[in-house]
Amino acid sequence: MNLKDFVNLYEQVVITHFPDELKITETFNERIQLVLDAVDNFDNISSSLNSFTKHYISDPNIPEWRYLVCNFYLLKCVGECLEKGELLSVQETRILKTHVGRIIKFGIYTKLMPKMPFLIYDSFTKTDDIFFPYSVLNCTLHALCEFLKNPHLRAILLPESMRAILVGLYQIGYCPLKKDLCNSCSETTLYKLKLDRSIAVALIYKLRLSIHSRIYIRETMVLLRDEEVPWFKKAVCKTLTDILVSKKGVEKVICAMTEAAENYDSINWYALDVLFKIILNCRKGPHFLKICNQVVRLLDIDDEKNLVFLGLFVFCAKKIWAVETEICEEVFLKAAFSSFTQLSGGATIQWAVVRKRIAVAHALFIKDTAYCNRLPLETLKPFLLVIFRIYVLTLETDFRLENSESKDILVKYLSLHGDDDTEILDAFLFEFKENGLILKCNTLNLLNDEIVPSKCETSNFENMLTLLDKNVPLSARYFKYLLGCIIQKDKYFVKEELNLNRLTLFSVLSLLADNKNVQCEIVNNPKEIIPFFKDVIKGLIENQVHKIDDYDESFQTLFTVIMILSTLTEKGKYYEFNVLHEELELIVAQTGNKELSALTSKIIHNIGKEAIGNNATNQGVTKSELDLALDDIYHHLLPVRGHGLIALRKLVEKKDPEVMDKKQFVLTIFQENIRNEDSFIYLNAVEGLASLAYVFPDTVINIVCEEYSEFNREDGIEVRIKLGEVLVRIAKNLGEMAPKYKVVLIESCIKISTLDDDHLARSSALSNLGEICKVLGYKLGNMLTDVLFCVNGAIVNNEEVECRRAAVVVVRELLAGLGQEMIPFLKDEILRIYRSLKLVYQYDKDDVTKLQAQVALEELNENMENFAFPQQQLNMNKKIIVLN
Repeated sequence: MNLKDFVNLYEQVVITHFPDELKITETFNERIQLVLDAVDNFDNISSSLNSFTKHYISDPNIPEWRYLVCNFYLLKCVGECLEKGELLSVQETRILKTHVGRIIKFGIYTKLMPKMPFLIYDSFTKTDDIFFPYSVLNCTLHALCEFLKNPHLRAILLPESMRAILVGLYQIGYCPLKKDLCNSCSETTLYKLKLDRSIAVALIYKLRLSIHSRIYIRETMVLLRDEEVPWFKKAVCKTLTDILVSKKGVEKVICAMTEAAENYDSINWYALDVLFKIILNCRKGPHFLKICNQVVRLLDIDDEKNLVFLGLFVFCAKKIWAVETEICEEVFLKAAFSSFTQLSGGATIQWAVVRKRIAVAHALFIKDTAYCNRLPLETLKPFLLVIFRIYVLTLETDFRLENSESKDILVKYLSLHGDDDTEILDAFLFEFKENGLILKCNTLNLLNDEIVPSKCETSNFENMLTLLDKNVPLSARYFKYLLGCIIQKDKYFVKEELNLNRLTLFSVLSLLADNKNVQCEIVNNPKEIIPFFKDVIKGLIENQVHKIDDYDESFQTLFTVIMILSTLTEKGKYYEFNVLHEELELIVAQTGNKELSALTSKIIHNIGKEAIGNNATNQGVTKSELDLALDDIYHHLLPVRGHGLIALRKLVEKKDPEVMDKKQFVLTIFQENIRNEDSFIYLNAVEGLASLAYVFPDTVINIVCEEYSEFNREDGIEVRIKLGEVLVRIAKNLGEMAPKYKVVLIESCIKISTLDDDHLARSSALSNLGEICKVLGYKLGNMLTDVLFCVNGAIVNNEEVECRRAAVVVVRELLAGLGQEMIPFLKDEILRIYRSLKLVYQYDKDDVTKLQAQVALEELNENMENFAFPQQQLNMNKKIIVLN
């Protein structure tokens, strides 16, 4: 017989539809007879396969066993024909792959123990022999391992059989023997079982050496699931641990797990979490540091997977920080920022390395995902000056990403650590050598793709102004710092060569004083800056600076301060500056400089005019709509306050010019009223925030999402739940603009629903997640995987019934919203969703959750039916032809 004859015989022998129990034996015998009639008698067939049939210890006349032996023989014959040079057509290859899948079902999946992966609860043979399933499984595994040695059969077997072979070998090699079985078995049988265990373990190791590492690792990791028996999970984890410890083990594992991932955002985070748990299991073992060092070395690999490796490094560093902070600092952070340390010492570094380290720093300290929180920024303090130099280097260049990431790090640190302003700005602007913040050079240059430290006398006052340009509170703090620099000239401008820097400082100070946003920030928060002005002017007056006729440096300082005051008091409500009235009157009375006297008189006039304006207002001057709304908001009666919020919201909706100029102030008002316990107040505040987000979406959405994601809020769970409601209202108001902000909206809900300690906050976040998905029309793109991972985790891991209810409702709505599009969007997740819903429906104790799961399963079934059997639509158009 040739290859084609064997394939045709194979097609006749394969059982595609299983009859009932009464006819299965008859079907087996019919297929066996077809093989025997075509090739040889059964004894000869069995003896030719003795290398693996010798492991069979049960009744050799059982039809199912004889059927499997015939299939093994045909597969062996096909392999021999292929070795002789005969070729398979595409159709013949498909037939063989289908048949291999049937062999695996008969010989492996139906013979596995309960709770093992891929177990199929089908039985084709009734027998009292407890060793029959074991014998069939053992022989099938040996047969497939034997066939894998044939390079022609390997391409047919591997896609179908690898995970089946592994799960079967783990069962035989690691399943503990029961005591009653050991007592009832003969010594010969017991010896045979122990021998089979050692052979199975050896085969697992041989497969690891002979099969491509990515295939072997991927199929091994597929075996890890939450419901497995402990001995099985322990054995699989041991195998993966051995791989991780081996040379380039971590790299091999991550490449196998993220083979389809092209960048950081498309990583399978569930797979990374599994890998991290395996690494963490080695924490108390001798190989933990070795594995961690392998993860660190991933940063130095330059290939198409470098962003994926960066993602794994960041993920592991954040996770290990939570459990082993010292190891994270010594191994991960020290290695990640070694290039910054080298730059501090004046060394030359490749620009590609620095770019990667900036990306790592941004991912570690700025990005706060649903999977892991960012690291504390205090750890990055020794490298801030280097990062600032990199920011300056990348200004006005094509390296916009590096410039943006370094800017985010610096602004975030300065925003959270106001107490360090003087120390850090001193290091940035004046090169003070304190607390490890200093770089041995003034600047960095990029020459031939290398970062070269060099000496430069130009100042960074303007660069700092550019850095803080869009952050008004930081700009106001910078303004105060520069004022302090002017006063403390003995500290900052000792050397003559620094005079040019002093002129630059005056220029920057003037720009900040003219900035309307900075002016508003100073007036809205006058408690710090105005006493500072008072102390400065008082000190200069005590030194008789205002009486000097010539223009020395001290007089120039006083004149600059007065000029800045004049700018600040030209517009707005500046009656807080009345505390300076006495010192200003003294300057006017005693100074001999006409220009200084005129400028100071102007300030006094502005302050007095403001006070008169206040009195006039109190006497009945017409107020603006915004002022009237504010009066109602701060009224002592609750209904009036609610009406004031409604009026303010309407002003926002019609884009009142005064409201547009004070949007930050209006935002603060709505934020404060959300904390009110009365529903009439906080619901109107919610609507107000939603309206404000439609006018200024970028600002409002980022602020609300950041507040919503704060777990350690003093005002508790109620405010978080209200902020979640705000996000839903914002998404609904945005309408077609909502998809632009889907990432930040969905990530905020996922973070609360997975990491919050309060179950009511988690269930509320899940409900909000479902509403936002509905607003987006369930077009979630890459975020769909994150949403499914979140709700599936809530269904499986949450003990609180409210969280499970909310999660199941989100799944049901998602399935209903996607409809027939469920198949292309969820093709990799449908099985997991189905299993989770099935478990809830069968075992959950809450009737409401079970009902929602039942409805979700019905939606899933309906979507599958509509996809597989689309309804035929009749064409009602009739064509009429008129003949002339």
